[in-house]
Amino acid sequence: NSGNQEQAIVMASHPEHLRHGRYVVQLSRASLAQLFCLEFFAAQTRDEQLAGIFASHDLPFLGMSRWDRLLSVNGYELRSSQECCNMMKELLSVVLVLQSKNRPSTEPVPQPKMESLPPLDMMLLTITKEILENDTEFMLTIRRRSPKLKLDLPFNKSLSKSKDHGALLAACDMPQLEILAGDKLLSVNGVRSPSEKTLQQFVDTAIVMDLTLRRSPGMGRPPPSKQLGTYLQPYEAQAAAHAGVEEVCAPHVVCCTPVPGLGY
Repeated sequence: NSGNQEQAIVMASHPEHLRHGRYVVQLSRASLAQLFCLEFFAAQTRDEQLAGIFASHDLPFLGMSRWDRLLSVNGYELRSSQECCNMMKELLSVVLVLQSKNRPSTEPVPQPKMESLPPLDMMLLTITKEILENDTEFMLTIRRRSPKLKLDLPFNKSLSKSKDHGALLAACDMPQLEILAGDKLLSVNGVRSPSEKTLQQFVDTAIVMDLTLRRSPGMGRPPPSKQLGTYLQPYEAQAAAHAGVEEVCAPHVVCCTPVPGLGY
């Protein structure tokens, strides 16, 4: 069967530079179950006050460098790493104002002009699905702009005594990636029956991942030919649309992690 069109899961704007070394970036995701693909870390002073929340990686296509400071999310100045994580979990679209590490400033944080933001014209994460055998096997191509963009792809080794013993099975529903809990991973980038370690190596380093999966029919599980489509719906509608599916990945966000030696 012919493959579907490429679907954008996470989009971003090009950075817009402001005064005093500040810049603004807008990001949008198709589902709350999907990470924004960014990682930040929080640092504290010796008296346990928040020193700042900082970018973890160099992402030049977003104008972002490691140690650039996150000043605000949707115009709100962050007071704690928990606030950062909560906002990232609850929003489908975020407008980030950051401070370049090379141009520190104590000027007031600017309020981004929401009506004149740069357009969301950059695809950070996309998927393409192609049906293979008898509507039970399918290929999923996941493409991201950089391997430094965080990808959450939980698969666990099957412990059952069936023919799937030792195979990697999707740990939970990832409807935004067209994956359901229990889907069996047959191959990744040509490596058949991959181990957890092999899969993790691709997650950590690959820009393009070709996953071949098999979905067992029954138990209210739609066949691969049916587009799950939940990336087009708000999170509240997803639960109702997939009430027959038992487990859904908790939308955790790798937003803020401690820095060794900085007291967090």
